[in-house]
Amino acid sequence: MKMESDLHFKVEVKTQLNQFPKIVGSIPGIGSWDPIYGLILYTNEKDFPIWRSLRPIKVKSNIPIEFKIVLYENGVVKEWESFEVDNNRIIIVNEPKMVYVGIFKNLQGTIMIDNNSLDQKGKNQPKKSLINL
Repeated sequence: MKMESDLHFKVEVKTQLNQFPKIVGSIPGIGSWDPIYGLILYTNEKDFPIWRSLRPIKVKSNIPIEFKIVLYENGVVKEWESFEVDNNRIIIVNEPKMVYVGIFKNLQGTIMIDNNSLDQKGKNQPKKSLINL
């Protein structure tokens, strides 16, 4: 049986008024490549230009997930990000809770893993490790 993971997104996108990003990709939680059903990201004055998913999407662990950040303007697609080398961002989740961190039009990203492991004193402390893609 495949384990499921919770996946959040946190990306930097420098938008203008009436623009917002979506995550669109290869699985249903991010639209199955249909931008209408992509995952809308949100920001506020304090965090801008960082945009986040409000809730995680459920993904099957150890299965490659391909996606792009898509910029919307006035409710319609303005721009799909594109890269010279690889066509899509690709990640594999393998922990119960993960956050993808990236920058619009920059293919490199980071996955933050929260293991919720015990520290040496036996207290429940979140343990974070980084994997650079």
